[in-house]
Amino acid sequence: MDTQLIDATPEVAIIKEEVCSPRAHNASDIEYHSGHRYYAALKDMDLSPPVFRNTHTTLCNEDARFKAGFNFCLPISGRKDTPFCLAADRSDLLHTRSHKSICYASVLHMLLVEVYEELQATGNTPLIIFGSLLGAVRNGSMIPFTEDTDIG
Repeated sequence: MDTQLIDATPEVAIIKEEVCSPRAHNASDIEYHSGHRYYAALKDMDLSPPVFRNTHTTLCNEDARFKAGFNFCLPISGRKDTPFCLAADRSDLLHTRSHKSICYASVLHMLLVEVYEELQATGNTPLIIFGSLLGAVRNGSMIPFTEDTDIG
């Protein structure tokens, strides 16, 4: 039996990943438009700013962020499966176990409620329309497999 030794150094690839966190507001310093328990729980949490990677690091540069328009929408990923996300709402975001347990519908519910409240606070009369209205009437919640929310 012949044995041959190969003299070689294994190649190692080092990947340098760009990472940043934007300047963030302290949730407990924000005055919310309602006294909902969601806001009370949010104020009690010690939240760290989000971490953006690679091309999303542009969101950490305030000047570039304001000029980006819709080129860098908030990077959200999540679940849309019906059994798990059937009655998802924003309160689910306060108790996430992992990023794989976040439902799109929870994030969309948070956005819907906060935009709705902000529109009301500025003297507008918002109206929930299209699929968001359908989900509210049919299920009393966001449609679990939707990727947007509709306010007119």
